[in-house]
Amino acid sequence: MFIVHCLDKTGAGARRKQNRALHVAYVKTTQSVVKAAGPLLSAEGEPVGGMFVLDVHHFADALEWADGDPFRKIGIYEKVEVHQWNLVMSAGIPAQNATIQSS
Repeated sequence: MFIVHCLDKTGAGARRKQNRALHVAYVKTTQSVVKAAGPLLSAEGEPVGGMFVLDVHHFADALEWADGDPFRKIGIYEKVEVHQWNLVMSAGIPAQNATIQSS
């Protein structure tokens, strides 16, 4: 699995709102790989980015997904990071190949 962590450019709020439907449609049409998604919020509760959990096997696939996000294409994001992620524990997502070791 991979995490896509996105941070908005300063002042991108209006453009984010105007283009939200395109972004949500993209996430919905790729829900076969998107296992969790949602905005990152400021202390005031305003969106400042997004985080996505992708069930893909290769970094290139996660990067391709991130590159296809309309928010990225139109320049809302200042920074996009893709990281491989090893799910160890979750209340709602089944862990795969995970072992929790106690000290």
